[in-house]
Amino acid sequence: MERKPYMQKPRDWREGMKHSSTAQTMRHLRVEVMELCEGAGLYQIDLLNGSKERVSEAEYWARRRGQLKLDCENAALTAAGQPPKQKKFETVKDTLRR
Repeated sequence: MERKPYMQKPRDWREGMKHSSTAQTMRHLRVEVMELCEGAGLYQIDLLNGSKERVSEAEYWARRRGQLKLDCENAALTAAGQPPKQKKFETVKDTLRR
């Protein structure tokens, strides 16, 4: 196998050796995946520049459940002829961030 710039150790370019997952290799693979998706016209999140807003899994699900509950409450208010007070659910962390 031909040695590439992101390959650091002999096991990375020798056949039959175990793959090593280094930071350089992972960055190279992210770039390759993004280029392949762009070339195929597929939607791709930006793998190189992470999200500015870090959301834990627990917060994601709390936000999702809260939004569903708020949507049900708003549907009941709309059916009663009253305008909804809030359309987007906000967790406590969202409030603190804002």
